[in-house]
Amino acid sequence: MRNIPIIAFSCSLVISIFSYAYADNDVTDYLNVNYSGMIVGNPSGNEYDTSTALDDIPGNKISGLTIYYNGHYLTGLKVDYLYGDSVLAGSDSSTATSITLAPNEYITSGSLYRTFDDDSFVSGFIFNTSEGNSYDLGKTSGDVAGSGFTMYESYSGEVYGYVIMGFKGTSDGSALNSISLVYGYPLELEYSGIEFDDNVTLGSATNAFLADSVGINATSAEQSTQVSVTYSKTDSSTDSYSSTAGISETMGISVSTEAKTDAIVSVSEKWEYSYSIALAYSETVGSSETESSSTSYTDSATMNIPAKSIYAMRRVVYSSTASFPYTITYTNPWDNAEFTVKGSIENATAVSSYNEWLEIGYVKDDGTYYLDPNYTDDYGDIVPSTSSTSALLSSDSSSTSIDDSGATTATLSELNINITSLDEENSNWIMSDDEIQFRQENGITD
Repeated sequence: MRNIPIIAFSCSLVISIFSYAYADNDVTDYLNVNYSGMIVGNPSGNEYDTSTALDDIPGNKISGLTIYYNGHYLTGLKVDYLYGDSVLAGSDSSTATSITLAPNEYITSGSLYRTFDDDSFVSGFIFNTSEGNSYDLGKTSGDVAGSGFTMYESYSGEVYGYVIMGFKGTSDGSALNSISLVYGYPLELEYSGIEFDDNVTLGSATNAFLADSVGINATSAEQSTQVSVTYSKTDSSTDSYSSTAGISETMGISVSTEAKTDAIVSVSEKWEYSYSIALAYSETVGSSETESSSTSYTDSATMNIPAKSIYAMRRVVYSSTASFPYTITYTNPWDNAEFTVKGSIENATAVSSYNEWLEIGYVKDDGTYYLDPNYTDDYGDIVPSTSSTSALLSSDSSSTSIDDSGATTATLSELNINITSLDEENSNWIMSDDEIQFRQENGITD
């Protein structure tokens, strides 16, 4: 419990507000409540404390009140809380009158009234709220006495201040004998933003997809062509929270899928690979969401073929798992405290794509094609024995879609291959330095 200076006057209570920041930035700090020294009514009867229904859920608040009034005094008071709990003090045997507060509406000032007789029961209330509403409940005029209270609604023009979180007092079971105030800082989290980390944890490549094609450049200048691979695979990822600053799923604090999508797209240009579009997004802080879908992908890139050259070409796609960590920031406008929530999209698919090439022949001065005998078995059916009228002939065997079940539907294409078979030391295929580095970093190279 925090020690808050209370300045008491003869018939009113003013609670002085000071700027306060929670050092650990944990929403559970807001479960602390304070009890005022002002008691209205007589202290006989059994004690009640409606704030026990805050139920250890940060951000819980009064959502509604019901008084039970017999025409002279209150026989009971029921306090409803945002997350479903309610507490009845006294008896609900008399006429009921209820009010409902909006999710962002709090009691900030008012008066508590008691009867003048010897029993001095609680007779009624006037409550003013942060939304400018005023509620007059029970008997608040005539032969009654009132004690006012005020929560400062602002501090330095920014901080709103304390609000009523519940009531404490006594009841003999048939009347509300006494009442006092329970107050504290409300927690009303506002979304400030989300950022994905620049550095992403990339798991080992689990499989690779590739497709071959042959390009023949019969011209005297370098020519370019497209090399591509089309494949289908099932992606499954899970979005969960590792650090929530005390925010639980029950609180319903959320960040939209659109916000996460925009954030990951904005940072993705800093990554050296592409990521799957089948990402799971958990919108409620503290919850976990898994998404799985099968998607067809086509990965293409440009490859340059030197003059008078015949190249075998292939596009290789390494499929890995990745973790995309992020940080979400929320602000409580009541005291300007900031809270950071950390999460990660796990087991998402990240792909790294590279071109590989192999010089398998050349174009003679007379325009005929020479195919290296070492590659006759592989490419003899692809490379024609006579010249073509095209300046650049590209025979792409990956035009047919292939799935990741191991089936092969194109003559020169392999899908879901043993990735260690693509080793730069035991293959004539030429890999880029980037691909060699990627394979080394992911333990692919023998």
